[in-house]
Amino acid sequence: MKRGILRRRILWTLLMMLIYIMGRNIPIPFVVHETREMSMGFRTFLGDILGGIQAKQTLFTLSIMPWMTASIVVQILQSVADPEGRRTSQRRTQLIAGWLSQGIALFSSISSIQSMKFEQGGEYLYPVLAILALMAGSNFVIWLSYKNKEYGVGGMSFVVLINLIDSLRSTYGRFILYWWNESGALRFVLIVFGVALICVGIILWTLCAEMAEVRYPINHVMIHNENASRDYLAIKFEPVGTMPLMYCMSFYVLPLMILQLLSKVSPNNLWILRLTQYFNLEKVAGILCFMFVLLFTSISLSFVMLDTEKLSKGLQKSGDYLTGYRPGTETKKALKTTVFRLSFISGLMMALLSGLPLLARNFIESSMQLGLPQDIFRLPMSLMILVGVFRQLLEEVKMLNVFDRYRKED
Repeated sequence: MKRGILRRRILWTLLMMLIYIMGRNIPIPFVVHETREMSMGFRTFLGDILGGIQAKQTLFTLSIMPWMTASIVVQILQSVADPEGRRTSQRRTQLIAGWLSQGIALFSSISSIQSMKFEQGGEYLYPVLAILALMAGSNFVIWLSYKNKEYGVGGMSFVVLINLIDSLRSTYGRFILYWWNESGALRFVLIVFGVALICVGIILWTLCAEMAEVRYPINHVMIHNENASRDYLAIKFEPVGTMPLMYCMSFYVLPLMILQLLSKVSPNNLWILRLTQYFNLEKVAGILCFMFVLLFTSISLSFVMLDTEKLSKGLQKSGDYLTGYRPGTETKKALKTTVFRLSFISGLMMALLSGLPLLARNFIESSMQLGLPQDIFRLPMSLMILVGVFRQLLEEVKMLNVFDRYRKED
């Protein structure tokens, strides 16, 4: 009896996860590994989710970050230069993204070794070997992700999932340890329970936002049966889920890396120092800038993924129309308005849930000097991404399960 396709794919994904976890603990050769305090910087947070364990300086430090960033840049440029998607083939797009990811990996590796301490005896050789090791590790993780996409479940999601779970475990662990040492038993229980309730609330909100949708009843002119009257066009409350958060973080880190390298070359340049503030999540200007970019990404990405003009033309060509709206321009206008409103509201909520805790941390530290663990204020972002990744995995598992049932029936 043949194994079901779902079981085979899950076993393959578990194997990929095991290989990735092992690689996360392989140190970069010729580097003096020290335990360092995690900073509040955006690259550190991005490293938690997309780029492995920044603080431990491992072989998989860069992880999928170069490929994610390159893919986003190519998609944005392609949507602007070729909105119809007719002039550029998928193979050419992947080739451009591949070469760009190599450039980003090289740039990120050079930036990463600036904070590394090397063993004596290889002043120039050891940094070059570290760069090659980081690039090789990143390419290997990307290769694993493509193999998982072909034979497993979730594609690159397993990398994000492992990094997120590890980050959440260490974040909540440090938070519990801090309050255990700084407060009494009753206060400790109340604070930890309160944070847990907030986390549950964020998870429930994200789930509800992912599942909620606006439905437009569709009238089929050429079809007359009972099922045709029940057909509808659904637009999710979060049209693209938590993708804007992932896209925003990946794209946001590029100028940050450039500015950090420029600050090494010209440390006293006022323009570089001022621009860096807008990418520093310890500063109010950086937090507000991130919230605005996240809102803009949510709206623009929704219109890229949901082409309202194509939807309205498709309905018009098939002879169908939305109840209460004329085919053509009126339908397109109604869909555009709905997509904008939903993406604006969901993007605003995402920006507030991400930015307000960081603003609160800035106020608490400046006025009270409590010394709270910094990464606890990034918890809402991590939870929203985690819920989005789990939802995608569950949808794929459900689809594969249905496919297995059809195979058994045949």
